[in-house]
Amino acid sequence: MFIKLKGTLIVIFLYFCLFPTNIGATDCPLTPTNLSYHFSPKGGVTKAIVMEISTAKTEVLVQMYVFTSLPIVDALIGAKNRGVNVIVLVDDSALTSKGSKVGILFNALIPVFVDKSHSIAHNKIMIVDKKILITGSFNYSASAEATNAENILVIKRNYCVVNGYIKNFENHKVHSEFYGGVVVGKFEGDN
Repeated sequence: MFIKLKGTLIVIFLYFCLFPTNIGATDCPLTPTNLSYHFSPKGGVTKAIVMEISTAKTEVLVQMYVFTSLPIVDALIGAKNRGVNVIVLVDDSALTSKGSKVGILFNALIPVFVDKSHSIAHNKIMIVDKKILITGSFNYSASAEATNAENILVIKRNYCVVNGYIKNFENHKVHSEFYGGVVVGKFEGDN
């Protein structure tokens, strides 16, 4: 009986290896080789995000609640200028928040969409080249880096998890409005 049960378990194991399903997070193991994390204040979170943007070859998708970080904006514009497809979704409040850089992104010809379908579009996500996911509590702001207690997880090559976030991004993009833009300049002292 043990041999028959052992054979059945092997067949089930091989079935799920050969025909993976999307039955839960256990299908998407996180390992030390594809997971890193960073904390603020003053933990280099902005630097880690900018570094991942600098590796982008084809696409950067961003969902963000607060967007006032000039280093991240500059990195996204740099990616756009290298031919990378950059798309940004923001919460409605990101358009009017003090120090908002949304207009700078728009002026750099980066498509910006505004998610007004929720009380707060509080996602804080970046997906690079459909293989790197950055998520956590970290808003793209100077205060998130310098004074707040924040975090990010960088998950690489876990396509099951990344694809779930891409699907979520696309779902939100569908009901978001294209930002028509108000031309704003880069002001001395912005960060």
